[in-house]
Amino acid sequence: MARQPQLQADLTRLYVFGFLDNFWLSRAVWMLFLLSRGFTLTQVALCEALLHLTVVALELPTGSLADRIGRKYTLAMSCLCTIVAGSLYLYAPTMAALALGFIIDGAAASFRSSSQEALFYDSCQAMGRTRDYPRLYGQFSAVLKASMLIAEASGGKLSEWSFSSLYWIQMGMAALGMITILGVSERNGGAKQQVHRMPRHQVMASIRLIMGTPRLRFLFIYQAVFWSQVYLVVGYGQHLFAQLGVTRGAIGLVYAMASLAGIVSAHQAYRWERHLGEKRALMISFTSAILATLGFALLPAPWCFLFFVLHYLATDFMEPVLSDYVNREIPSHSRAITLSFYSVVISLVTAILFPIVGMLAEHVYIGHVLACFALASAVLLLPGLRSWPASQTVPEGEQLPPPNV
Repeated sequence: MARQPQLQADLTRLYVFGFLDNFWLSRAVWMLFLLSRGFTLTQVALCEALLHLTVVALELPTGSLADRIGRKYTLAMSCLCTIVAGSLYLYAPTMAALALGFIIDGAAASFRSSSQEALFYDSCQAMGRTRDYPRLYGQFSAVLKASMLIAEASGGKLSEWSFSSLYWIQMGMAALGMITILGVSERNGGAKQQVHRMPRHQVMASIRLIMGTPRLRFLFIYQAVFWSQVYLVVGYGQHLFAQLGVTRGAIGLVYAMASLAGIVSAHQAYRWERHLGEKRALMISFTSAILATLGFALLPAPWCFLFFVLHYLATDFMEPVLSDYVNREIPSHSRAITLSFYSVVISLVTAILFPIVGMLAEHVYIGHVLACFALASAVLLLPGLRSWPASQTVPEGEQLPPPNV
């Protein structure tokens, strides 16, 4: 059994990796950069859709791969893909080359998405601190937001001097992240005991787990709608601000202030969730996110800045909370592959909505488009939240039923 100091050191490495891997200087201005290169909003939106479709295609295979070979190795692959994609963003001469960059970036997202969360949860489990997971993951989310805050605040201003420098620095951070994550001593619970099982058996077992767990089924729908709405606001927010005449440096600062609000929200999420209870926490946070989206989309500056920050406050509150709700229901040996299903659903919905918004925004004010999609999300989700299902937590160490071959 690993000693506690080694376990704590590995957890610290995960915090460092999260900071490096999340340091995207271009986050608040990437769309403006591509528009400045001569690509249209529709072309950029279609490329972004390709990214999410790549996630749909690769999420389950990479989740299965993470459960079989180790999550730290798939995270290292993610860093490598980030470096290659960054090069294509900088120098792609055609839309086809740019699309290839988005596809490789989608592969990076697939390698990263479920592996990072699963590895963090397994590290907490190895330390015997699963009850503290909401608090610890809230702290981890705060580290990610701190990285975002610094990157956004400096990236917006730096872009006024040189767009290319943003991507070169990002690629350097990805290289450091690869070195950091390979130093983690991975413990993935039951995954090593199940390595002989074929990936299709892992997939079928996870499907049976999801279909047999009401909370997981509902969270499929909730997260698909919730996070796709978040991606629309975050992705097109920079374009809306630019249409209002806001400079890139100021846009970066607004995104940074929103990330700061997210840090506070994610760090305190577990306390408020315990006070409110599961159903009320979901209802209040989702309703707040929808109202904040409407204010951001429809009001002029500076009021839209305030509501953009409030949107981050509401959505980042739910990140560690939703992660805890999902992870409670999943045994360790299938955690990465099951979490991959969630990313597939979210990415598929986003891949459909993102280009639709982009094409509409070529003809209609982007704020009106975002407001309509926010209202549609409210109509879809609020009725379902009234019947939030009770937990059916899978006890630690319990195995999924054997697959029917």
